[in-house]
Amino acid sequence: MFTKFFKKEDLLEKEIEDCLRLMKSMKQNSEEYLEQAGVLEKLYKIRKEGKVLDTSFWSTVVTVGGSILGILIITNHERLDIITSKAMSFVVKGRV
Repeated sequence: MFTKFFKKEDLLEKEIEDCLRLMKSMKQNSEEYLEQAGVLEKLYKIRKEGKVLDTSFWSTVVTVGGSILGILIITNHERLDIITSKAMSFVVKGRV
């Protein structure tokens, strides 16, 4: 389920490691080294911006938690006051 998310981070980390490995073999005063340093800076920026998107994870957790809490409240009410079940209609459908 989360393999796509982790694979993207792993690929980014691998690119950063490859860039650093390549820079080790270059002379620090060369033009190629400065070019690779610019690429490395962009990769670090992408990694940093990716971390900002983790807040959507927490909003998802809160949304799911609220849905589960609502279902539990409804089912508890149904258990105490016998009525037909409507709780399953409140379940948020998964998006694929």
